[in-house]
This record gives sequence, C-alpha cells and structure tokens, in this order.
Amino acid sequence: MTTPSGFFVDWMKIKGSWAWVEVHGENYRLRLCGLLQKDKGAWQVAALVRPDAVVCAEGPELCLDLRHWLHVAMQRTFPQATFNIFPQDDSECRAVLRAFAFNQKGPDFSFIFLVTYFRTGNNWAWIETEPRSTDGLGVSEPVDALLEKVQGKWVVREFRPCCGDCADNPDCADDTRYYQMLKQKYPLAPADIFTKRASH
Repeated sequence: MTTPSGFFVDWMKIKGSWAWVEVHGENYRLRLCGLLQKDKGAWQVAALVRPDAVVCAEGPELCLDLRHWLHVAMQRTFPQATFNIFPQDDSECRAVLRAFAFNQKGPDFSFIFLVTYFRTGNNWAWIETEPRSTDGLGVSEPVDALLEKVQGKWVVREFRPCCGDCADNPDCADDTRYYQMLKQKYPLAPADIFTKRASH
C-alpha cells in the first residue's frame, strides 16, 4: 500500500499506544523508520530515523544486519515501548550476512547491510541488501544474492549483476526473467523465495 506522501509501507504494527513503521520512497531511494506514541488521542513521533544514514558505533559484526540492530537500539532507548511492535529477529538473515562478510581471506567488515528483502525455503535463501559503512557516509551498490545452506553454513551461489551491468541485459533487468533463469540453473531452489512481499 502507499501513503499520500508517496511512500510504500514495508512494516507497520500498532500495539496499545505504540507503533513502529518502516517506509520507502515510491520513486526515489529514501527509507524512513519511525517510532510513534499515542498521547491524548493523537499520534506523536517519538523517534524518526533514516537507516541508510544512522551511525552504528557498536562494532561492525553487531551492526552487520542494520535493520535488526536498529530494532534493538530502539528497544534499548525506549524500554517503555511494547517490544513486539518490531519485526521478529531472524538469526538466519544474520547468518547469511556473515557469509558475505567472511571470504577466503577471512572476515571483512568494511560494510554493514540494510536488508530490504529476505526469504528462505528448503535450505535456500534470496536476499536483497543495500551495503553501507558503519558511519553512514559510505554507500555501495546493492547486493542481491542466492545462497544455499550446505552442512549448516550459507554459501553464495549467485550474485545478481548490478546497475548498468544488469540494466543492459534484458534477462537481468526483468525480475521475472531473471528469477526464471535462476530456477533453471538451480532447480532445487524453491520458486516462492523470489516472490516479492510488502514486508519480510
């Protein structure tokens, strides 16, 4: 769904007098997260954050899944807020991100990740992320990947080409065609992990 201001709502949950909302811009790259409190019948913004610019100073491994870290930070800052307004913790998502960070040369925490889509099924996962630095100043190209869980560890099977490399290739630029190509190449990967949803 969309709001009148041109935002898509990725997550919204209201519990009692508290609400947590996550939105992204309809035609431009802007994400906002807000904690709201109802006071005397009117909703007031308790905290408003741009996750692509927030500073995460607790070390890159703790901040690796920036969205999860933000939920934890909000609960710590506003302990009176109802905890279950936030999305449930997904340890598998952080395990997938660790697979990005740990390469053949050892761990590389140059970037942390804002996860915009994540879904698993039958030991396969599809993830879409926006990498950035812990200080919020450095932003990298989006990273989308198909992973398989092998002997308890997530292994990257395919990175989707980005930006011009994808836009110039019709089989990559069109989501449906790209996912069909992945299904042909990796027939064991369940088709529904690629299904877009309003939230994850």
